[in-house]
Amino acid sequence: MNHMKLPSDEESTPWLLLLMAAAILVLVLINSASASADTLTLPTAIPIDGGPLGTLKVQGMLSGLASTQSDTTSSDQSQRFDVDNAQMILQKDSGEVQFLIQGGAYNFPVVGEPFTDTPDVVNNLYGPVPVAYIKFIPTDSVSLEVGKLPSLLGAEGAWPWGNFNIERGLLWNLENTVTHGVQFNYSKGAISASLAWTDGFYSHRFNNLTGSFSYTLGPTDTLTAVVYDTLGNTPYGSSATPEVLNNSRIYNLIYIHTVGNWSFTPYFQYVESPASTELGYTHDNSASGVALLADYAINKQWSLGARVEYVSSSGADNSSTNNNLLGYGPGSRAWTLTFTPTWQSGGLFARAELSYARVVDYTSGLAFGSAGDRANQMRLLFETGVVF
Repeated sequence: MNHMKLPSDEESTPWLLLLMAAAILVLVLINSASASADTLTLPTAIPIDGGPLGTLKVQGMLSGLASTQSDTTSSDQSQRFDVDNAQMILQKDSGEVQFLIQGGAYNFPVVGEPFTDTPDVVNNLYGPVPVAYIKFIPTDSVSLEVGKLPSLLGAEGAWPWGNFNIERGLLWNLENTVTHGVQFNYSKGAISASLAWTDGFYSHRFNNLTGSFSYTLGPTDTLTAVVYDTLGNTPYGSSATPEVLNNSRIYNLIYIHTVGNWSFTPYFQYVESPASTELGYTHDNSASGVALLADYAINKQWSLGARVEYVSSSGADNSSTNNNLLGYGPGSRAWTLTFTPTWQSGGLFARAELSYARVVDYTSGLAFGSAGDRANQMRLLFETGVVF
C-alpha cells in the first residue's frame, strides 16, 4: 500500500495559505466582467524590411519561472528559479515560398516529472534553433514543409503560447516534440490533413510516418485524429530520442469545443510498443490515457486554464525492456490536476499554477520523494515575462 507523507504544521501552512489564496482569486475572477479573451498569446508580429526577401516578421518571448514543490525527487530541487524562455521567431508568411526560424532558450516543464535546467534542455534536446523550415505553397489548398518541424501529435503544444497551462501533461510527455522531415498539408473547406515523413523522436533515422486529419463540424467544434507509426525498427536512443517511444505506435483522438467564453478539449491517447526481436522487446506493452483541457476567458486580461488527466500502463507481468512507458514502473497508473490563472495585458503577462500528481502501483524508487517511494506531489509555479 502506498502512503503519503503527512506534513508537519510548519510544512503544511504554506500550502494551506496558497490554496486559500487560489480560492480567493477564483472568486474574484468569477465576479469580473465577462469579455472575450485568449490564453497566453503572442502579439501581432513586428514587420521588418527583409530586402530581396520582402517583408519579414519578428515575434518573441522572454520569461522567468519560479517553483516550489513537495516530495522532491533526488534528481530535482524543491525550489527553482530559471529563465524558461528567451526565444525569437523570424518568418516570412507571404508568397509561394515562406520560412520560419525559431531560436533561443526554452524549457518543457511537465507535471509529475523532475525539472531540468534550461541550458541542459537546450544542449541535450533540440539545440538553440529548435524549429526551422521552408514552406512551399503552390496552391491555396496545398503546402509542403521541409526542415525541423513541430510535431503533429497531441492537443498541447511544445511552446508556452497557446497552451492553457505552464506545465505540459503526462500525455504530452509520451509524444514527440520536434522532428526532422517533410510534411505535406492539405486544407479545403471543413477538411484539413497533414502527412509527415520524419525521424520520429529526433532520431536522425527517417522511417516514421505521422498523419493528421481534422474535420470542422461547425463554428464551435473540430474533431482531429492523429496516427504516428514506424516503418522499421530504430535501435537508437538519446536525451531527445527515447528508444521505446520512437519505435511505438501512437494514436490521438482530439475534440475541440468552444461555447461563449469557454473552451474545452477532451482527448484520448493510446501508445503501443510492440514486441521486437531486433530491439529486444519480448512482450507487447502499451499506455493509454484521457485528458480534459479547459479554459475560461474571464475578461480581456484574465483567463483560467485547467487540465485533468489519467493515464495507465501495462507491463506489470513481464520484464521486457519496453515495459515502463510512464516512467513510474511497469503497470503504473497516474492522474494529474492542474489549475492556471493567466493575466496578460499587451506584451506583459504573469501566470500562476497549482498542480497535483498522484501515481498508483508504482515501483519503489521511481515515484516521488528523495527515495522515490511517495505517491503524491504538489507544485506551485509562477511565470512572468514579456511577449512581443
